[in-house]
Amino acid sequence: MSKDKYYLGSLCKHGHDYLGTGKTLRYTKWRSCIQCGKERHTNYVDEHQKEILQYRKRYYKNNKEKMCKRQKINSKEYYRNNKEIISMYQMFYRAQHKAHMQEQQKTYKERTINSTQEPRKPEELKNQRRN
Repeated sequence: MSKDKYYLGSLCKHGHDYLGTGKTLRYTKWRSCIQCGKERHTNYVDEHQKEILQYRKRYYKNNKEKMCKRQKINSKEYYRNNKEIISMYQMFYRAQHKAHMQEQQKTYKERTINSTQEPRKPEELKNQRRN
């Protein structure tokens, strides 16, 4: 708990007691109860769910390129900062789903062997994704 942002003050009118102290945890800047703020936010979202969804769709439509770029940067940054966790998760997943993955590999090989076309090269796949 940051003393710069929060403090323990008198009980709010709704009686939100912080960890049995007999006091309410409040924002320093606004002096309002944190729990009351969370409840107000939850109620607002519940009441205005359709409007919020419409706004988000409209914003995404108008800013699609910007958002995709940001998402790409964020995902690269996340991967760079969490390589160990991601690799541990992948190892765990592979161990848990080993039989399923082997079955998928087997069917993929059968499909490519029985196919009249040659399997695509990685460069061709990259070019296809870009177009």
